[in-house]
Amino acid sequence: MLCGHGAEAALKALLAHSGLTEKTLSKKPFGHDLISLWSEAASVSGMPATPPDWIHHLNRVHATYRLRYPLGFHAIVLPHQQLMVQGLEQLVSVAAAQIG
Repeated sequence: MLCGHGAEAALKALLAHSGLTEKTLSKKPFGHDLISLWSEAASVSGMPATPPDWIHHLNRVHATYRLRYPLGFHAIVLPHQQLMVQGLEQLVSVAAAQIG
C-alpha cells in the first residue's frame, strides 16, 4: 500500500510541477490511476512512455482500493517487492531531479 501511495505522490508531484492543478489531478483520468498518471508524467519528464510491469501490477490493487478494503477476494498478486522498491526509488529520484 505504501508503494502505491509513494508512486502516486511522485507522479503527481511531477505533473503538478509541470502545471497541472490539484483539482485536475484528483479527477479522472488521473485520480489514483497509476497508469494514467505515469503516461502523463512520461510526456513531461522524459520517463519511458510505457509504464513498467510493477506499476501495472500495483495499479490493479491501488486504483481499486483493494488493499484498503480487502473484501470479497481470497488472494492478491503484488509486484516483485525488490523490483517495485527499486522502481519506486528511481521514480522518486526522477521527480526530485525535475522538481529540484
